Amino acid sequence: MKVHFSFINQIPNSEEGFYAGAGTYTLNGDQYVEVLDYLEPTAWRGQKFEFTVSFSGDTLIQQGREDVPEAGIERFIVEKYLRVK
Repeated sequence: MKVHFSFINQIPNSEEGFYAGAGTYTLNGDQYVEVLDYLEPTAWRGQKFEFTVSFSGDTLIQQGREDVPEAGIERFIVEKYLRVK
């Protein structure tokens, strides 16, 4: 089953660095796969990103590679999301 996600990014207290995107994802066990459908720059659109997710207490940890040769991107990322109570 595919489900949708979206995100926004903004440098705090600044008008710089704003970007947003959206797409679909699948989650199978600890394997999380995103496909970006909407994002500027367009080189990212249609790209598939495979991540591993885990939990540590109230924190979801997502890690994996972003590889978008058309955009000059090749990096390992770790994202952490803290549950807000």
